[in-house]
Amino acid sequence: MLYVALACRLLIGVVFVASAATKLVGTSAFGDFVASVRQMRVLPRAWSRPVALAVVIAEVLTVVLVAIPLAASAMAGFGLGAALLAAFAVGIVISVRKGERTPCRCFGKSTTPLGPLHVVRNVFLICVALLGAAGALSTGSLDLGAAAVAAVAGLVVGGLVIVLDDIVDLFRPVKPTPAR
Repeated sequence: MLYVALACRLLIGVVFVASAATKLVGTSAFGDFVASVRQMRVLPRAWSRPVALAVVIAEVLTVVLVAIPLAASAMAGFGLGAALLAAFAVGIVISVRKGERTPCRCFGKSTTPLGPLHVVRNVFLICVALLGAAGALSTGSLDLGAAAVAAVAGLVVGGLVIVLDDIVDLFRPVKPTPAR
C-alpha cells in the first residue's frame, strides 16, 4: 500500500499543480477562470471571484499537504482534494443540466465544453484520493526501485489526466469543411 500511496500522492499532486498553475500563470489566466465560474451559473454572480480564489488556494494547499511525508498531512490533502473534486463534479452536473456548457478551465484555456467526461474524470480522481488516503495509513520502508516505478506511474497517469480533453479530441470524428 505504500507504493499505491506514493503513486496517488504524485498523481493528485501533479493534477492540482497543473490546475492551480494554469489559473495563476499569465496576465488573464485568473480572470478567465473567474469568468468561467460565472458562466457556469451554479453560484450567485457576486460569489464568482471569491469562490475562484478559494478554489486556487485549496488546490495549492492540496499539493502542499500531499507532498509532506506525514500520514496526517497526506490524509488531509487527499481529503481536501476529494472534497474539491466532488464540488467540481456537482458544479459541472448542475451547469450542464441548466444547459450551460462553458469550456472547462480546469487546466487553462480550453474549447472543450463541460460534459460527462469531466464528471467521470473527477470521480476517477476522487477514487485516487480515497485510495491514497487509505494507503497513507500504511507503514514500512520503501524499496527504491519499486518507489521509482510507483512515482513514474503516478506522474504519467497524472499527465494523462491533465491532457484528457486533448486525447479524447484526437478520437472524435472530424467535421467536414464546407466546399468552396
